[in-house]
Amino acid sequence: MEWKADKNTVIIRSADQVETYKKLYQGADLVAARKIAVDLPSNDENTLNNTEEGVYYQYIFPEGEALRYYYVVGNLYTYYEIKDDVKHLVWEGVEEDSRKKMKEKGKRPPEDKTQYYFYKNVWIIVSHMVKWGPRSQ
Repeated sequence: MEWKADKNTVIIRSADQVETYKKLYQGADLVAARKIAVDLPSNDENTLNNTEEGVYYQYIFPEGEALRYYYVVGNLYTYYEIKDDVKHLVWEGVEEDSRKKMKEKGKRPPEDKTQYYFYKNVWIIVSHMVKWGPRSQ
């Protein structure tokens, strides 16, 4: 149990999740922390939708971080932040015309200098491609 006086909030973690949250917030394994972040549930739902054909998924994290990231499906960008054990949808945007124009909702996050991504492209059920590494600007 943790008391957040500034928010007048109590955070209660079940005993079986204590180690998971330790890895997320204090662990030395950034990959494990990012996997936990991605798997956290969110009560927020997108109000915008992907408008591209084909399916691909991408997670983009700022260098050295796990508590905020973009989840990209086609041309739909969703930005999440994790605060007080809860994943919040902060911003969403649908890319139109190579990111020069976007339909968006929420507070757009500032661009990070260096980002790392995990990219999965699925064209048909039996064929897929996976890439990872620094994201070129």
